[in-house]
Amino acid sequence: MKKTLFIFAVAVLALGAASAVVACDKAATASKTADAKEGCCPQAAAKAAYDATLAETGCAKTAQKAANDATAAAAYKNAYAETGCAKSATTAAYAAVEKASGCSKTAAEAATNAAKQAAYDATYAKTHCAKTAGAAAEEAAKSATAVLASNTEATPEKETAS
Repeated sequence: MKKTLFIFAVAVLALGAASAVVACDKAATASKTADAKEGCCPQAAAKAAYDATLAETGCAKTAQKAANDATAAAAYKNAYAETGCAKSATTAAYAAVEKASGCSKTAAEAATNAAKQAAYDATYAKTHCAKTAGAAAEEAAKSATAVLASNTEATPEKETAS
């Protein structure tokens, strides 16, 4: 009896893990689809990504992550189109998500993801090689992390009233 229950528990855990992976994949797809449908308006992309992900997964936390990623991607795309500068685009993506979420950690993660995805997409479009695009994405992530760290160091902390 214990052996049967153990096997059943393992099967349930495996199905739960598989469902989580599928949900994350659906959330990423919804985020990209929302960005494409809504153009480059970060707020519209965020709303579309949130709504699509919530409908697919039923999870508000996953939907909020998709919304943050869509906001960052749209802001990155807009800034890069305007300036042609990945550093400026990363900073713009960070600012857009921080304004929307109020969280610097969330903003840094989303901005890094936006830079990484943009580098992957651009490199893959040129080379049609996933390995090369993956390497470019990792370099972009390192660069984005450095840019955000230098921006954080350059910005003095806000003083709080005592």
